[in-house]
Amino acid sequence: MDATITFAAVLQVCGLLGLWMRLRWRIRQAQAERAYLDGLTKAAAGGHSWEVDEQQVNGHRLRIRVNAAPHDGSKAA
Repeated sequence: MDATITFAAVLQVCGLLGLWMRLRWRIRQAQAERAYLDGLTKAAAGGHSWEVDEQQVNGHRLRIRVNAAPHDGSKAA
């Protein structure tokens, strides 16, 4: 009986550890993606043109094309 309870507890701990590791990996991926997109938006604000077409392993796809002109402070008509 004690061995069964111990085995069940070990299985639950391993399951929780696996979920925690997966969540941590997803958070790091999201942070890296955000840093990348922040860099792109800063480049666009500086008047640079760029294009991104990425397909990630998890199935997400990102397609962006920006043709930015330097901002001169006047409003477009």
